[in-house]
Amino acid sequence: MGRRGSWPPTDTPQPIDEAVINEEMVQAMKAGGIRPSLIHAWSKTRLLLTEQNRHLIAAEDLAKWQMPIVRLLSVNSRVKFRLALERVP
Repeated sequence: MGRRGSWPPTDTPQPIDEAVINEEMVQAMKAGGIRPSLIHAWSKTRLLLTEQNRHLIAAEDLAKWQMPIVRLLSVNSRVKFRLALERVP
């Protein structure tokens, strides 16, 4: 049983707010210096890929993880190109 007088008892399972967990994970990754493209891939797929676990990921899941990175980098490249064009006299 949990601490006396606490409610709900600390040993009682509680629902987890997925949005809170996701935000905490993103903040931890930012604080840890993880590249934004990798954070974006995690937020879209919930796959946390490392050199140590990459061999465990199925090819299909790896492709799903890579797609948000490719899209993000593509969008960023187009934005940078447009901004560069705007600066040309």
